[in-house]
Amino acid sequence: MTRFWTLIAFCFSASVGLGADDPMRVAGEWRTTFGTVQLDPPQAAQVKGKVSSAFDLTGRLDGNKLTFGYDEGNIHVDATWTIALKGNSFTGTFVASNGNRGVWNGWRPDPSAASAQDAHFAGLWLTDLGLMELTADGSKIKGQYALRGTSSLEGTATGRHLDFKVQAFRSGPGWFDLDETGTKLTGAGGTDGMAAWYAWNGRKADEYVKHVPLVAGQILDGSTTNLLTYSVRAPDDYKPGDPKQWPTILILHGSNMSGKAYVNTIAATWPDIARDYILLGINGEIPSNITKDYLAFNYSYVNYVGRTTFGGFPGTDRESPALVSEAMDDLKNTYPIAHYFVGGHSQGGFLKIG
Repeated sequence: MTRFWTLIAFCFSASVGLGADDPMRVAGEWRTTFGTVQLDPPQAAQVKGKVSSAFDLTGRLDGNKLTFGYDEGNIHVDATWTIALKGNSFTGTFVASNGNRGVWNGWRPDPSAASAQDAHFAGLWLTDLGLMELTADGSKIKGQYALRGTSSLEGTATGRHLDFKVQAFRSGPGWFDLDETGTKLTGAGGTDGMAAWYAWNGRKADEYVKHVPLVAGQILDGSTTNLLTYSVRAPDDYKPGDPKQWPTILILHGSNMSGKAYVNTIAATWPDIARDYILLGINGEIPSNITKDYLAFNYSYVNYVGRTTFGGFPGTDRESPALVSEAMDDLKNTYPIAHYFVGGHSQGGFLKIG
C-alpha cells in the first residue's frame, strides 16, 4: 500500500509540474520553429505572452498542454503545445485562418545545466548535423561537424551548458545541454537573419575513431578527416605493415541506411569478394537516426557539383559528391588501397552517377 501511495504522489506531482503551481516551467523565452515566444507566468491557468516580440497571445494551461491564439495582422492563429515533463521543449501544431497549418516545436536551455559541475564536452559526437569533434581549453570549446564538410562552432561552457556560435554556410547561435551521464547532448540552433530555430541533438560517438586501424576479417567503424563516417572490412589475409595493396569496393548506401549494412551483406553473401577486396561503405554526412541500435544516414546533393571552381547554387560544391570524393582520397592515403570499384544503391546510385 505504501508503494501505491508513493506512485500516486509521483504521478500527481508530475501532472501538476508544468501547471500553474509551477509557473516557471512554462514562463520565459522559448526558441521555436516560428521564432521567439515569450510567455508570462500563468495566472489561474491563464497565459499571456508575445510571439516574435510583436503579437499578443492569450491562452490556457491545462497540465502540460497549452492552447492559445493570437492575431498576425488579419490572420488569426490557434495553436496547441504539449510541453515535455522537464519543461525545456515542446511539440505542437498550429492552424491559421488563411488555411495554413503545420508543426510548431520549440526549445530552451535547461537552467539546471548551467549551475551543475563543470562537464567534459571534448570528444566525438554523432549529431543531427553530422559527426562532430569538440576540443576544450578550459571553458572555451571549439569544434567542427560534418555538414558541408566541415562547419565549425566556438563557444563557452558553463557547467553542463554550452553556448556557441556556428560558422558555416550560414552562421548563427545555438546551445547544447549535456546530460548527467555525459553521453547525450540536447539543444537547438538558429540562423542569423532568420526567425526559425531547429532542434540539434547528439550522443557520444567514440566508436568513430579517425582512420581506424584495419583488422583482418572484421568490420570496423571509422571517420575521415572531413568527418564522414564509414565502415570498413579488410580481407582475411590482410597483415598490418604488409606492402600489398588491395582493390577496394566502395558501396554507397540508399536513403536512411548505413554503409555498414551493405558491407556486412557483401561479406556474408559473397565470401570470395570479401577474401580479395577491401570492403568500404562511406555514410552520407547527414544522420537520420543517431541511436546505436539503428544508425541511418542520407547523402546531400542538389545539382551534383563536386570538386570544382564553380560553386553552383550556393554551397552545393560542399555536398556529398565533393565530400565523398575527398574521403576517398583521404582513405586511399591511409589504407593499402590499390584502386576503387564504386557502386551505389538507390540514393547512393544517384550519387555515383553524379
